[in-house]
Amino acid sequence: MIESRKSRVGDAETVRKNRRVGDAETRRRALASLPPTLPLLIAVCCILLLFPGCRAALTTEDDSPIIAEVGTLKLRRAAFHRFVKSRMGDLPSNNLSDELYSQFLDEFIKRKAISLEAGQKGITITSEEISRMLAGSSNAAVENGSSPDETRAQEEIIEDLLIAKYHHQVVLRDVKVTQDEIAQHYEKSAALYQREGGFYVREIRVDTAEKAAELHRQVTQERRDFASVARSSSQAANAEQGGLSYYERGQLPTVLEGAILNLSRGAISPVIQSNFGYHIFKLERMAEPLTLERASEQIREELIRQKSQALVEADTERLIAKVRIKINSAQLGFNYVGRFGNS
Repeated sequence: MIESRKSRVGDAETVRKNRRVGDAETRRRALASLPPTLPLLIAVCCILLLFPGCRAALTTEDDSPIIAEVGTLKLRRAAFHRFVKSRMGDLPSNNLSDELYSQFLDEFIKRKAISLEAGQKGITITSEEISRMLAGSSNAAVENGSSPDETRAQEEIIEDLLIAKYHHQVVLRDVKVTQDEIAQHYEKSAALYQREGGFYVREIRVDTAEKAAELHRQVTQERRDFASVARSSSQAANAEQGGLSYYERGQLPTVLEGAILNLSRGAISPVIQSNFGYHIFKLERMAEPLTLERASEQIREELIRQKSQALVEADTERLIAKVRIKINSAQLGFNYVGRFGNS
């Protein structure tokens, strides 16, 4: 897949947003499918580590400095650094800017405020829910929890589940979208659903002219299936989809869009060079307008996502406004410039 002109890489806000564990609607839908079970294994006190006995049963000791307090919860520096590492994924998490560290700490504090509220409302999770969540981890060691670091990784996953369950049961329980709202959205966004100028195209992208020439020969002279060649040889992100993508006019660089729109349906372009590499395109078809009936489910999901996100953000603001938050700047290891500096 090709980067659009509107792409932005590497700023702090992009990193923060891209590392979220799903949006509110994703969590709401996932939890809606959970079967009702009795809360048997672990009470919220264990999850929130409020009592020493529960804490010993689930966690390893953390005697690192206290960097912040959220209500009755004391937040440790080591736990915060594990949180940052989990959010950064494969990216290096050391030597971050003060601004980015501060944003992560603000998010960490918000999570603890939500966890605290969940505990106060008596929300619990079950052994089945924990097992299902841990079984979905790509790291077998995390699932087994066979070392202190792995046990702490389990705690992070369990807290994700607790927060998601709180949102599902408390914040998002009444989220609905009416047919009138769907119709109004369709009318306001008519240009989007009419898809004027949109097109479906398959792409093969490689890093050398020699590779591109050989693949072009395969899909033209040898008449090999374009999608199959894209899956096996393309270096683009959409290779698993047979190179298929949908674009609106103006979304691609001019040199690439011009070459695509000059094609007739089913035609294959010559090899085209860009800053991204060497491309071969096959125009599948121009986009067809979506009727209200066909677009209804897509619109419903988008409106639910928007409503859910707004409700989650408003509730989070409510929670952090009512809880005492204290930052211990001397123990942070960076210059805090976040929103709770004057708390």
